[in-house]
This record gives sequence, structure tokens and C-alpha cells, in this order.
Amino acid sequence: MILSLALLLVAAMTGTRVLGPGNLVAQGLLKGEFSGWVLSYPFAKIAATLLTYWSGLAGGIFAPSLSIGSGLGSSIGHWMNVSVAGCALLGMAAFLSGTIQAPITSFVIIFEMSGGHHEMLLPVMLASLIAFMTARLLGAAHLYPTLSTGYQYLMETPLTPAPPDRVS
Repeated sequence: MILSLALLLVAAMTGTRVLGPGNLVAQGLLKGEFSGWVLSYPFAKIAATLLTYWSGLAGGIFAPSLSIGSGLGSSIGHWMNVSVAGCALLGMAAFLSGTIQAPITSFVIIFEMSGGHHEMLLPVMLASLIAFMTARLLGAAHLYPTLSTGYQYLMETPLTPAPPDRVS
């Protein structure tokens, strides 16, 4: 309950853009639409995603990772005075790869989502690989196997009841 209220507080302070998967924000950034609120968006979206996950509300990891990555990438592009849209694409690939620890999956998905801009293939691959290696150096584990450990008890529980012990 408290975490849900904290999520609402984050949304009230930063805007309702942080709620939901963030697809519209990412699409806008990939088109090069940038405004001042984008600088704080990635951090607010990270907070909203964590609060959603921790509170048990419905939410995901894939779409928020793309949204957060596009926000971080476009902010860096804005600061460096380079293509906001290109940096948003690289940010998406890097953040997704670092999060799920699957660089090939990440760059293939992002490359396909970009409409097959062949000039961006090598930068997207490099961003995915660098993020993966950085996350590994920092000790990050693969996301999906780590999440599956919470369900390990299901594998250890027998499906059929054991026969009762016979008393002689």
C-alpha cells in the first residue's frame, strides 16, 4: 500500500508519463522530439518501475527498459549536441542489454524496431555489447534466471503425493 502511494507521488511530482510502459515517450524520442522534462524522465521512470515491481502491481521490465534507455540516451545526445534520435536508439539497446543480460537479443530486437536502419546496426551492436560487459563487470546476473529462482520451490514440490508409510 505504501509503495503504491509512493508510485502515485512520483507520478504527481514528475507527470503521468512515468506510468505505464513508456511507449509514447520512447517513440517521441526516436523521432527526435526532445524537451526539458526528458532530462529527469529516466530517473522518475526507474523509480516508478521499481515501485511498481516492489508493490506487486502489474508491470513489466521490457517496455520500461526501452523507455528508460531512450530517455537516458536522448539526454546524453542532447548534452553532447548530437542526434537525439540516434542516441535514444543506442540508449534503448544499451539499457535493455544491461538489464536482461542478453546483448544479441537486445540488438536484434532494437534493430528490428528501428525499421532496419542499416547505418545504425554496428553502433546498436556495440552499445549492447558494451552495456552487457559493463553490467557483468559490476556483478549483474542474468535477469530471467534470477527471477526464476523465486519459483524454484515449484520444481521441488512433488506433483503427486507420496504413498503413506506402511506400519507393520
